[in-house]
Amino acid sequence: MVELRSIDLPKDYLKEEMRDGFLVDEKRKQVWAVELDLFSKFVTICSKYKLKYYADAGTLLGAVRHKGFIPWDDDMDFVMFRDDYDKLCQVGEKEFSYPYCFQTENVDFGSIRGHIQIRNSCTTGILLKEIGKKHKVNQGIFIDIFPIDNLPCASERKDYWRELYRLRDKGKKYIDENETADRKVFAQYCMDFENCVKKYAGIKASKVALLSYEINNKVGNRFMKDYEASVELPFEFVKMRIPAGYRNILRIIYGSWSKPQMISTDHKDVLFDADKPYYEYL
Repeated sequence: MVELRSIDLPKDYLKEEMRDGFLVDEKRKQVWAVELDLFSKFVTICSKYKLKYYADAGTLLGAVRHKGFIPWDDDMDFVMFRDDYDKLCQVGEKEFSYPYCFQTENVDFGSIRGHIQIRNSCTTGILLKEIGKKHKVNQGIFIDIFPIDNLPCASERKDYWRELYRLRDKGKKYIDENETADRKVFAQYCMDFENCVKKYAGIKASKVALLSYEINNKVGNRFMKDYEASVELPFEFVKMRIPAGYRNILRIIYGSWSKPQMISTDHKDVLFDADKPYYEYL
């Protein structure tokens, strides 16, 4: 496995083990270890600049229910309110030096995610559908960081979502159909979309959403009050910040969430390798 720069693994951490009736093999443990190293680096940068993050999705559920990864999961998801997210974007490229990679459309042209991914450049985390992709981007093992943005009042949302879809699809079509796409032209598409996403930043909103990732998806729509405070929970052998209103957030995402159900949450469409760099596969 690659060298980890930001954490020291506990003895025997990589040994396979049974968790909740699921065999977590050494390969999955290695992916977890790389992701935990990325997370530790991310937390260091957040602390340096006084930025707040929160665990989200399966990572939030894992922290609450398993005190670590859901045994059949293989990724890490976090959210940040827009102000902190934008500050991270300003310093990210400088702070995450090799082997770390701070990836956005503006930094790594053609990545097209709509959110930050922090990757380990010495590893592989390739979406299988992107093997042979026109625009070559970093595809190391990653963690995801999504921005949280304000939603307008209910009567305005339908038109707002329609405009977001239009702007997002316009940019995606341009980059997908142009092998020699112009970086400046694509940057303008990204800016137009992001400005629309941030349109309601100045209002006092009761609802927020992960608009850059899921424009109109009920699991991405949250209540502001659930993020008014945070708590720290153990996650594997580290500590992790979660929103104090996690019960309501998990109910929105998963419905009944407290009892483990072995529903696959891993990325069957991703080629993971903690030993070899992504470019050896491309």
